[in-house]
Amino acid sequence: MKKIALFKNKAQNVLLAVETMATAVMTPIIGRAFSEVTVNQGALNGVDPFAIAGKGIGMILTVLQILGIGMLIFGIISVAQSMQDNGNPDKRAQGFATIAVAAILIGMKFVLQAMGILA
Repeated sequence: MKKIALFKNKAQNVLLAVETMATAVMTPIIGRAFSEVTVNQGALNGVDPFAIAGKGIGMILTVLQILGIGMLIFGIISVAQSMQDNGNPDKRAQGFATIAVAAILIGMKFVLQAMGILA
């Protein structure tokens, strides 16, 4: 418990040091220190933030599916090469693990839709 408290204290000190350095660098450039920003209520008239977030999530899931397809191809090639070598079970295990991760990435969007999280 003492180590956790010590880590939190060190992390807070690091964040404070980074903020201080950033403020020291940015103040001469922008003429002031960092300030809080508030969004005007009329700024989002007619814009649905959930639609924007949905489009972003959709793009990310599509990129993950494309990455999964690439990993699937790489995993199949890795397993095929390990079958030819006959003496490299590590490469075969790595290939099957890559195929499993690829299946998860490819099917993630469908699972989220089946769970009702995505429409």
